[in-house]
Amino acid sequence: MPRPEDIQRARRLLRRYRHRLTPAEARTLEHLLNRIAAGRAGRSEALRIVAGLLRRRGLTVEQARRRLRLTPYYGLVMRLARDL
Repeated sequence: MPRPEDIQRARRLLRRYRHRLTPAEARTLEHLLNRIAAGRAGRSEALRIVAGLLRRRGLTVEQARRRLRLTPYYGLVMRLARDL
């Protein structure tokens, strides 16, 4: 289970990068963050959702996987998934 301070950091990161997201992406990430905070989403589900967001932006699976490490999404998910 992620620590409360990790959840707070992730929420700040989401607020900081919200301007780069579509409204649907922001809602999806907020929902994912709430599920992680409640202990209802695991690391694999979180990574799958984030990779799906990147694929919807027109990236192939391999491009999404490579680019995932370069995006704010990766930091958001990895900060939380570290403790899952």
